[in-house]
Amino acid sequence: MRVPTDCGSSSSSSFSTTTVHSPGVQRRLLDSVAALQASERATAHLGARASDEPARSPASVEERRAEREADARLRQAMLEGELSALREALEAVAPFASAPVLAEARAVRDGWRAKERRLAKKALKTALSDRS
Repeated sequence: MRVPTDCGSSSSSSFSTTTVHSPGVQRRLLDSVAALQASERATAHLGARASDEPARSPASVEERRAEREADARLRQAMLEGELSALREALEAVAPFASAPVLAEARAVRDGWRAKERRLAKKALKTALSDRS
C-alpha cells in the first residue's frame, strides 16, 4: 500500500509516496537484508583469509569470446539436426563451451544416437523378416 508523506517543505504542497508493507512482508524483507549482510561479511572474511593465495583474475576477454563461439557452434549443430555434425562440433569445441550448453548438446547427441540405434535395429528386423 502506498501512503503519501510530506516532503518537509512547508511552502510546497508536493508529496512523495512511501510503500508500507504488512508485518509479515516487513519481517521477510528484514530477514533478507540480514541474510545479505551476513553473506557479505562472510565473503569479506573469506577474502581476508584467502589473501595469502594469489588473486585470480576473472576470465579473460579471449576466453569469454571463445566460450561464446563454442556455444554458438554447438547450438548451430543442434539446429542442423545431423548427428555427425553435432559429434564433430562436440569434439572440436567441448573444452571451450559453457557447461549448460555442453550438457544440452551431449543430451541431444545421446538422444539422436539412441534413435539411430532403434532405427537400425528396426531396419535389421525388417530385412530379416523379408528374407524369410
